[in-house]
This record gives sequence, C-alpha cells and structure tokens, in this order.
Amino acid sequence: MSTIATNLRVYEPTELPGLAGWLTTSDHKRIGRCWIAVSLAALLVGLGLLLAVAAEGTESGQQILDGGSFARIYSAYHEVLVLGFLVPFAIGLATYLIPLQIGAPGLAFPRMASFAFWTYVVALGSLVGAYLARGGAVASSGRAADLYVVAFAGVVAALSVALASIISTAATWRTSGLTLDRAPAFTWATIVGGGLFILSASVLLSRLILGYIASRYGDGVFDYPTVSWFWSGPQLGLLAVPTAGIALDLSPTLAKARFRVHGTVLVVLAAMAILGFGAGSQLVDTFDDVFYVLVSFAEILPALVVVALLGDLLRRGRPSGASALVMALVASVLLLGAAAAGAAGAISGLDLQGTVWADAIFALVVPGAGLLGVGAALWYWAPKLYGLQLSEAAGKVVALFVSAGTVFYALPVFVNGLVNDVPLAATGWDGSDIADLNRLSLLGIALVALGAVLIVVELVRSVVLRQGFRAGADPWHGATLEWAAASPPSAFNFAGPLPEVHSAWPLWADESDGSSRR
Repeated sequence: MSTIATNLRVYEPTELPGLAGWLTTSDHKRIGRCWIAVSLAALLVGLGLLLAVAAEGTESGQQILDGGSFARIYSAYHEVLVLGFLVPFAIGLATYLIPLQIGAPGLAFPRMASFAFWTYVVALGSLVGAYLARGGAVASSGRAADLYVVAFAGVVAALSVALASIISTAATWRTSGLTLDRAPAFTWATIVGGGLFILSASVLLSRLILGYIASRYGDGVFDYPTVSWFWSGPQLGLLAVPTAGIALDLSPTLAKARFRVHGTVLVVLAAMAILGFGAGSQLVDTFDDVFYVLVSFAEILPALVVVALLGDLLRRGRPSGASALVMALVASVLLLGAAAAGAAGAISGLDLQGTVWADAIFALVVPGAGLLGVGAALWYWAPKLYGLQLSEAAGKVVALFVSAGTVFYALPVFVNGLVNDVPLAATGWDGSDIADLNRLSLLGIALVALGAVLIVVELVRSVVLRQGFRAGADPWHGATLEWAAASPPSAFNFAGPLPEVHSAWPLWADESDGSSRR
C-alpha cells in the first residue's frame, strides 16, 4: 500500500471560512468546481457570440456588424469556446475527479493548482477587457492589442500549469496496484491529452511572443494564424480527447459490460492525442504536404475505433438508457464525422481549405461533441461532484437539442464551404445566395444554445436550490475507484486505506455487469 493511501490524514486540507477559504483553498474538489462554474459561464458567452456570427449570414447582403466588429467576434467565439469553455471544463473535471479515480487524497501540488485557477481568472478577465477595448487577434495596433497578447499568453500559461499539477498527480499518486495500464479512461485521456496540450501550448506561447514583438515593434499587425491553428486542422483532434475519454469512461458502467481489452481504450486515446498535435499546421503552405494529408486521414481511425468500441459494448451489455450514455454515444459519432470532414478538407482538389468548411468541423467538435461530452460528464458524475443526481428527463432534452442543433448548424456550413470559396473570417460573409441554409444554421446554433442554457438551469435547480435527487455513494454501481468514496467525498476523499487494485475495474468482481461488488 502506498504511503498516501495509508497516511491520509497527513494531507488534511486546512480551509478558511467564507470567501477567504475559496480564494486560498487547496482542496482539489473546491478548485475543480470553480473551474467548472467558470467554464459554463464562458460557454454561454461563447454561444452568444456564435449566434451573432451565424445571424450575419441570414441578412441577404445587409450587414449586422461592420468588418472589424465581425472579425473580432469571429475570433473571440473560437477563443471563448476553446480556452474559456472546453479546456477549462476538462481541467475542472480532472482536478476534482482524478485524485478520486486513482485513490489519492488530493492533488500533488494543490497550491499550484489554486494559483493556476486564479491566474486564469485574471488573465481571462483581461482578455475580455482587451476585446471590449477593440483589441483582439485582428486589432492593428495599440495598447488593446498588446493587452490581448499578454492576456492570451496568461490564459494559456495558467491552463498549462493546472494540467501539470493534474498530470503529476496521476503519474505519481496512484494507489497500490493501479498501474498506468489499469488507469480509468478519463484519467488516461488527461495524461496523454494534457501532456500534448502543454507541448502545443509552449509552441503557441512562443508564437505569441513573436506576435507581440511584431505588433509592438514591427509593422504593427498581429497575424491571426499565429493563434487560430490552435483550434483548427489536426489540433481539433487533440481537443476531442477529453470528450472521448469521458465517453469511454462512463459507458462500461451504464452499458453494464466491460471492454474486451482495456488496453485498446488506452491505445486509441493515445493515438487520438498524438495525431491531434497540430503545431506543424500553422502555415498555409503545409496544408498540401503529404504528411499533413496523411495525418488528416489517419485521424479517422481512432475516432472510428471509439465508435466501434462503444457499439460492441452496447451489443454485449444491457444499456441503461441513461441520458449520460445517450450524450456520450452521440458525441462519439459527431467526432467521427468531424474526423471524416477533416480528411475531406485535406484533399486539395476539393478546394475546401480557407473556407467555412473548417468552421463546420469546429462546430462538430466543440459546441457539438464537446458540449455533449460535458453534459454526459455532469449527468454521470453529478453525484460525486455535488451529492445530487440531475433529472434524467432534462438530460434527454439537452441531448436532443444539442444533437439536432449541431446537425442543423453544421450541415449548411458544410454546403457553404463546398459552394463558396470566401473565408467567413474576412469581413462578414454575404450569404444572399443560400440565405435559407444560413437561417437553418442559425436555428441550429439557437438549439445548441438552448441546450446549454438547460444544462445551467438544471444545475442551478438541482445543486444551488438543492432540488436534485439525493445520491448515494454509488448510484450507478460504478467500476472505478471514485465510486468507493462518499458523495460528495470527505476531506480525505476516502474513509480509509483502499485495497490493492488488481484490474481496470477494481469495484467489480468477475461479473461484467457490476451486480456483484468487491
């Protein structure tokens, strides 16, 4: 038994009362919930910006926004949805959950994790201030442009520091017997995806430094591709890793079956992360390289394997029909669609590069599959996060709205990319020739936004107003170690030392449906 597992009280968090306690907390559970709250607020803001962008194409030539405003909102919604919503939510969930999944009483560097969160809040607020001052990625010059670059770098650095704390915990604080080849899918996804995110972030930070020098002391122009590669092309595969990890983690419990070989899950997540490292796709000249095309096509394989693994699990198991499982399955299909679309976009003969085709792929990965993955995680792990279960009826409505909305939004944009070779980011796109499709796209984003609002409303109803269903320690009969703790967990996470782990399903006995427990 590891030292951490046998001496839990050595790591007892000391928390101050009231607001001071939240500002100085070293409790990974508090820090994780803070990340999640901020990410959901950013989700609503990002979808609001996306609605404004989608509305621009429905005006039959009449511009809602001038060119400068449109370009700023266009760049802002990508940044908010990726660096304000998707990545911070994954970090928040990992901060809360991974110590529980590996049998640890906390984070390896709790003060560093707390510092990273509050640094992120300050940097994100500064980024918003830069946009309000008419700065941003497309700002020509001035203090607002300088503030944008510094704030953007602060956001990326804070996210990287938070991930470093999580990965250090997962790598070194696992309970006895929990080797990496037995790690839960979400923990493994955070290790491989988070590690490559940090590597990508280092490249992005170097590009931001060069961009700042060019903007401040050079020609006064900040080059937008300096940052836009971080949420386009192969890099979207890396952003999809947490969603895939969530789907592969919760599905065995809700389908009441084990994967045939747990190692397959680890390999496919690692492959998705490695193929999603997109730092080499910053320049347009690389899009026709053989390596770029091969990677774009290769990204289909891990997405296809994820869908195949889940399909095989459902065929052999007894699926519960829980809304979390529904959202996880649809998210996986959307990721496969995005991978296929990315491969098509790499075919030079189709002339899709530089068009809104890329925006449709982004829609499938981030506000589509990403939001469904977030919903699946909240509905599945809400008992562990808050001690309450969320409404299954509300969850199915969210799944319907987000799934249908993503399809309604993405399909017209794919068509626009095929028939129109003008990039949407230029000055605002005149969509008079296919305005009806653009209206359908706007309806789709509105449905996705409505689904996001329903998630927040359900959390407020269940958690803030305490109207949710009371949950026991293990309402799902789960297989991984977090379900051995109380809901929500105590200060030390576990009541005492954990038994040695002998498989990837430590809380299940030989029966694969979890009906017999150790």
